[in-house]
Amino acid sequence: RRTSSLGYSLMNMEGFAEICEIAHHWGQDLWNFVTPEGRSVELGLDYLLPYVVNPDTWPKPQIRPVPAQRRLAWQVAAVRLDRPDFIEAMRHLPVPESNLLGPLELMPGGLLQ
Repeated sequence: RRTSSLGYSLMNMEGFAEICEIAHHWGQDLWNFVTPEGRSVELGLDYLLPYVVNPDTWPKPQIRPVPAQRRLAWQVAAVRLDRPDFIEAMRHLPVPESNLLGPLELMPGGLLQ
């Protein structure tokens, strides 16, 4: 049974963050939206954060390694949800090799300094 459950979970959370950010620019606050059952994007981010920092601790099947890297969802959420713990977690992850930099890298005093 082959699966990449962490990789897919992280990809989905990045998608949710993109939707929240698009909505934010249209005047809708999905970052702080909570369903009647208590579900939210923030709870998903909280659940996955330990595995973003240390992917090897993921308890579910994962057939290939997920590299530790700074994740844009948590960077934007750190700003939108006022979550300094997300910023601190991102400080412990390697700088991406791509040209894609997130908001915490670009801010004065940000992650690159």
